[in-house]
Amino acid sequence: MIPGRSGCLLATACALVSVLPAVVHGAQRPHATRWTTGSSFDKCTLTAMARDANGNGGATIEIGWSRDRGYTAEINLHPPAPNAAWVVETSVAKRRVLEGRAKDRFVLSRIDSGEPIVKELGDGQALELIVGTGADAREYSTGTDGAAASVSIFNNCIPSIRDAATRPLPPARWSASTYTGRGCEMAATIDGSPGLLLRFGAGAKGFNFRPYADSRYLPGGGVLRVELPGGGPPWLIDLKPVGNSQDPRTETMLAELRKLQSVPLLFTPSGGSPVKLQTPVEGLASASAMFDACANAMKQPNLPVQPMFTELRYAIAEHDGICELTGTFQLRGNGLWLVLQTDGTKHEFKITRRTLKPGDPITSLDVSGFGGPKRLEAQDASYELDTEAFTSLLHDLVGEGEQFGGRLAGGEIFSTMFGGKYAVVEGPMFNACARVKLGGGT
Repeated sequence: MIPGRSGCLLATACALVSVLPAVVHGAQRPHATRWTTGSSFDKCTLTAMARDANGNGGATIEIGWSRDRGYTAEINLHPPAPNAAWVVETSVAKRRVLEGRAKDRFVLSRIDSGEPIVKELGDGQALELIVGTGADAREYSTGTDGAAASVSIFNNCIPSIRDAATRPLPPARWSASTYTGRGCEMAATIDGSPGLLLRFGAGAKGFNFRPYADSRYLPGGGVLRVELPGGGPPWLIDLKPVGNSQDPRTETMLAELRKLQSVPLLFTPSGGSPVKLQTPVEGLASASAMFDACANAMKQPNLPVQPMFTELRYAIAEHDGICELTGTFQLRGNGLWLVLQTDGTKHEFKITRRTLKPGDPITSLDVSGFGGPKRLEAQDASYELDTEAFTSLLHDLVGEGEQFGGRLAGGEIFSTMFGGKYAVVEGPMFNACARVKLGGGT
């Protein structure tokens, strides 16, 4: 805490993205943010913030490409946005990208001119947002920093998504996640039936089973037959394209999966022949432990009020055999990313800080609770923890949290916690994942 102030100084910022944002000085606007790229299994994206000459954010703008929609443009105007019509166009060619009225704060649209727009971005043009007309018009720009490299990555991403349908699918594997820290999911694809996804959910109303048929592969859905242990009648679920069942048999199926056993399935796609399948076991130990930890955390009678999206976010993931917990914070224009990872043998803490906008820069951080120094001046650092120190840190994460803090350029000291009460779901999920890895499981 800063002496003499009440409340937590850290109000956390940014959503987690695949490329950490950094303030870099663009040619168009001194406070324009850097272009970044992202991708999912079916979409490639180019993203930047449009700011005015004073560094005030006007909108987040995304150019995307997906197999089913082609090129798209998306804008999310940031309140308080001026109450006027607006347009987005390239800075030199003035090629129209999007336009909207005063009430349009979020717009997603297909664009026919996506390829030339992306080329112009790669050639050094910015995207400009113009709100209003005439003397009252306000202008915002994305700048061009990072655009050329991001466009190159984006253009390489498109064929990888476009051609994905012809490539062998990765082996089926279970994973667990939490959406917004107030819901739980465990999901897996199925070998032998592309487009079929098994999903379990957990929330305030208990467990549910929500298998899903991807319309790109299974346009008519189908019927899933689950053979449960004990010799009882099979469980039939109609997928059009989603089955959503809080049937008590969900608990029976989960109990079998917790034993790391496959469950026999029979899937009959609409208009097709039945296919015998098995639920996968890969990743099941970690996923089921994380899912149960999430569900147990959700049972707490008084979950803490979640901070606003612009204040604090945690993310939990298990990928490539690694458990990972990430906390994202913002403090007076500084962005902080704290990442804790383990594969069961190597335990690592990473920290990244960036200046996101003008403010009071951080000059040093105290990361002594994570195997680092009491005074870290570098913006990026990572530290390996031995098993004893890592196990102790796991205990703290699901308790009060692990303290960290630092010093601002103005001389003030701040302090807050990693984990603890604002990671009441993600902390226990990471702990469960790590315990499985420490025990030699997957």
